[in-house]
Amino acid sequence: MLCLDVAYKYDLGQDIALEASIAKANAIRMVGDVTDGALSLFGGIGYAVTSPVERLYRDARSLWFEEGTIEMQKMTIAEALLTNARRREREAKRAE
Repeated sequence: MLCLDVAYKYDLGQDIALEASIAKANAIRMVGDVTDGALSLFGGIGYAVTSPVERLYRDARSLWFEEGTIEMQKMTIAEALLTNARRREREAKRAE
């Protein structure tokens, strides 16, 4: 649903920086949870180089850095929220 919302807003030409960062942060977290769960399920054999779980875990780890770490996404989210709050505050002062 997050990705569909971002795609819809992108198609409308809206700024999607905040929503895209939220979707990316959620996806990064979910990839980590799923691959960690798979490793827990398979145990030590999941770490073997011949295991498909090991390859999936390695690929998931590379995504964490490729799309920006979750910390970077959180910083982008916080910056966008603060910018929006400041903008609304300025507009409220003008309206007074």
